[in-house]
Amino acid sequence: MLDLALGTKVGENSTLFLVAPDNRRTEVEQQLCRPAFSRVAELGIRYLPYGALQVHREAIARFGAGMKPLIEISQQLHPGTKRS
Repeated sequence: MLDLALGTKVGENSTLFLVAPDNRRTEVEQQLCRPAFSRVAELGIRYLPYGALQVHREAIARFGAGMKPLIEISQQLHPGTKRS
């Protein structure tokens, strides 16, 4: 993902989504704190839980255009911060 985001024209000005189970957000953020992902903060990666896709999939298919619907139902990741 980092190669795509940082090393290609495709990644420039793109929104990247990590799609994962609803209960894995904390784990995803912890993994993004690893040294291998040290530049991840530059990417503005968004977390998109499976549950949000399931709940909104029909509306997205019917009315969605572009990335706006996905951005609306996804969550900004904040690697390295404690969540309560």
